[in-house]
Amino acid sequence: GTFGDDETLTAAMLDRLLHHAHIAQISGQSYRLKDKLKSGQIQKKTKATTFE
Repeated sequence: GTFGDDETLTAAMLDRLLHHAHIAQISGQSYRLKDKLKSGQIQKKTKATTFE
């Protein structure tokens, strides 16, 4: 958990926060991710990528 490993407190805080929140779903690539891909800091993942 986030608050001193108290999962109940963490869940209660998130529940209270999200209860009053408006959630906006944004699609598309972020500017930070786009810039990192362009500079070569990270590589674009493909569907064939596997992790071991």
